[in-house]
Formats: sequence, C-alpha cells, structure tokens
Amino acid sequence: MRPRVLALSALLFAAAATARAQEPVLLRLGGVIGRPIQSRMVVAMYLRGGPFAAMGADTTVPTMRQLMFATQTLDSVKGDTLSFTAVIDSARAESPAMPSLSAMMESALAAAPKRSTVRMDSRGRLLALDAPGVGGFGAAAGGPLGGSRGGFGSGGPGYALPEQPVRVGDTWSTTTNLTGLPGDAATSGSMQYRLERIEPRGGAGTAVISMSGDVWMSFAGTQAEMPTSGILRFDIAAGRVTAMSATVAYLASGPMGDMTGRIELTHAELGDSAPPPPVLRLPAAAPLPRPTVPPSSPPPGAGTSR
Repeated sequence: MRPRVLALSALLFAAAATARAQEPVLLRLGGVIGRPIQSRMVVAMYLRGGPFAAMGADTTVPTMRQLMFATQTLDSVKGDTLSFTAVIDSARAESPAMPSLSAMMESALAAAPKRSTVRMDSRGRLLALDAPGVGGFGAAAGGPLGGSRGGFGSGGPGYALPEQPVRVGDTWSTTTNLTGLPGDAATSGSMQYRLERIEPRGGAGTAVISMSGDVWMSFAGTQAEMPTSGILRFDIAAGRVTAMSATVAYLASGPMGDMTGRIELTHAELGDSAPPPPVLRLPAAAPLPRPTVPPSSPPPGAGTSR
C-alpha cells in the first residue's frame, strides 16, 4: 500500500509543478530588510592580441582570474525603489597567463572600492550607484540605467525582469544607454530574455531564465563589442537571483591594437551553485572591425516586449 501512496504523491507533485509552470508568474525583486545575503563570484578573462601578443602571454589559460566574496543587504524599500548596500568581504586576483602581472593585479584590487550603495527598481534596473573613490551617478535621461546585480562586488552582468507576468517560453528584452561614467566611459546595449522553466525549489519555485545580447563600450579611445550569453536562477518567493553564469565575447579596437577574447563569470549565493557558463563561438582573431553601433546610441530595433 505504501508504494502506491508514494507513487500517487509523486504524481500529484508533478501535476502541481506542471500546472504552476503553465500559470503566468510575476517576477519582482524583494527580500527581507536587514538580512545579509552572502555570495561568491568567479571571473576568468581570456584575451589575445594587442599588448598581450607582444608580451607572449599564454592564451590557453586565463589572462586574469578573480575570486570575490561579497555581502549584499537590502536597506529599504520605498514604493518601487529598493536600496541595497554591497560590501566586498574578500577578493583575490591572479594572472595565470602572465604570472608577473599577478602582484600588480592584487594591488589594483586592494585599492578598488569595497563598499557601494545601489538603488534599483523592482525589475532589477539600476537607478543609482555610489561607491567611494568612484562617485555616484543617477539615471540617464529617459529612464533607468539598465540591469545590475547590485553594484561593485555583488554580481556580474546586468539583468532586468519582465514588465508583465510571464509563462514558460515567454520572452522580453531591455536596452541600456549609460553615459557620464568614470573616465568618460559610455556603454549601450540590448539584452533578450526567455523564461525557460520553473524548477520546484522553494515555496513558489525557481525561475530559470536564459539571456543573450550585445553590449558596446567606449573607454580611453577604445571601442569594444561584447556579445553575451547567460543563464540565471531567480527565487520567485524570495525575490532575488540566487545564481548566475555568463560568457561574454570581447572584441576591441583602439590605441592598444585589436584584441579578442572571452570573459567567463559565475556568481552564486553561498550554499548554492551556479550553472556552467554557456559556450560562445569566437570570431577570427584579427583584424577586427570597429563596432558599427556607437556606445552613445542604443542598438537599432531594440525595445521591450513579452
């Protein structure tokens, strides 16, 4: 009799999960004010060309690898605005490709801001960021600055949640246009998202979301294009991303020559694990054309839709 009860329970659970996956869900940031959330982030950069070619860097291992532990705390919620404090608890950096650069990278990391305050709307779009030594900036004309995982040290590529409730298979997109960044840098881009599935984890489940798009940057006379592909897990009841991974291709042209490469990033709360970074096929090494869309303008045809 007991095996029948177990089998029936399993069928009921599967049916409930299927029904939940077919219902539209509203994805919104939230959380408990004052509760610290600790996370771990690993970034690995593989670069070739430019100054690295002249230095004879080993392109089979990371040019830079960084490990960072951070704590993010929700400070307040006012209307649709959430304010967070992000603190880098510890960080290490190294250069397996060029070990002689490791000490310099450690010094630069030690001098970087360790604390930032961030304001986002409930869709995860960055409204304002302030970090000591970097200064602050608010929303550019026309709306939010785009997605962000919470500022310095707490997360990786940006994301934005959908405007309306979504079902499995629904898609949405966002655009970003940032100017007035430190060093006269500017960036623009578009990102597309798709709700792949809802996993039966936690009270309301975990939304698994894929993302892909293009980002353009301008800094110090360099133009860079960064095609991006990633996946994130969003705890629906808790209102936060618990894990994220992304692969970013890097195509740059500027005073230091043409460079290509990729950036692999994983980010997860402690106690969780990030999915492996997606695989991106890189184009031929050089020469590289300059990005055709200037960072001061959003990519053509980008918009927001379900």
